[in-house]
Amino acid sequence: MPLTEEQKTLIIEAYNQHSSTHKVAVQFGVSTATVFRVVKAEGVVKAPNVTTDHEKQVIAGLYMSGMSLDSIATQTGRNVSTICRAVKNLTREQANIAIAQERRTSIVDSYLSGKSSHKVAAQFGVSPSTVFNFVTAAGKELRSRKGAIKHKKDEVIRLYTEGRTLDEVAQTTGFALTTVYNLLRQEGVYVRSQQQATTLIWLKPECRSKLMKRFLTWGPNSPSWRGGINTPARQIRASVKYGEWRQAVCERDKYTCQCCGTKRFTVHNPLHVDHIYPFRQLLFDYDVFTLEHGLKCSALWNVDNGRVLCANCHQQTKTWGNGKAISSETNNSQTSVITQTNE
Repeated sequence: MPLTEEQKTLIIEAYNQHSSTHKVAVQFGVSTATVFRVVKAEGVVKAPNVTTDHEKQVIAGLYMSGMSLDSIATQTGRNVSTICRAVKNLTREQANIAIAQERRTSIVDSYLSGKSSHKVAAQFGVSPSTVFNFVTAAGKELRSRKGAIKHKKDEVIRLYTEGRTLDEVAQTTGFALTTVYNLLRQEGVYVRSQQQATTLIWLKPECRSKLMKRFLTWGPNSPSWRGGINTPARQIRASVKYGEWRQAVCERDKYTCQCCGTKRFTVHNPLHVDHIYPFRQLLFDYDVFTLEHGLKCSALWNVDNGRVLCANCHQQTKTWGNGKAISSETNNSQTSVITQTNE
């Protein structure tokens, strides 16, 4: 339903009394767009925003004295929403003014000493942008990030050449790790590889002490130490003479399995050197309880008691897995081998 001329006149009068468009719209039950159209059609000039510092100071004084926004709008001839925005802006400006001049000077001096804006901001509890604003207001020139690292070039190079890592140099100087890395490369300083950096870290006293504590729990100092138990069988199998015996058996059989004739050495079916008469049975029969006794026992080193078998054939023998059971059929032939050795 269109507005009457009387309603339009009342809307313009309410607007001229410095009420906001929202208030006028609520009062007359119309939209804010309708209020704007009526005001514009009648040629009413919109109240200007507060722009000058003097007007801001006047509004601040009135608001701080306890006057309401409506009262300030009536006295100054401004819209309530305009007064509200002005008060909010003044609150932010007063927060900045609250910082004492001495503190500003300290912030500027700290920045000019070579510290980064982030480091100065963390020190004084302000934002980096505030640091930049104070430096600019003091008439000083802002450094670029590249210029800041160049200012502390000698310190960065000294720390790195003394053995500090890139992370440690970055934390000490307050610069980013990539910034430190790029400076070192530009100055021709050799940048250590990741492996070299790790080695350097472990060479430090605190890291070496941790490593030594681990070493001290090995061997006799370990809680699981049982006196260094090592059976004579293991000692004999690890001896040089045992390796020579295995080599002699392989050369005699030409690296060929004596059961299936395979000659290929594969991961899944490697070639083994098998004792015809079980190795552990020989140790028991000849009372071999030490390495010295085993080296002197000729029956252990009889090449005729060995044969080359592939892994599959070796697992089919009755002595596989250090078994001691010997069939009567093979016992006679094996006993003859031992007898020949004794003779």
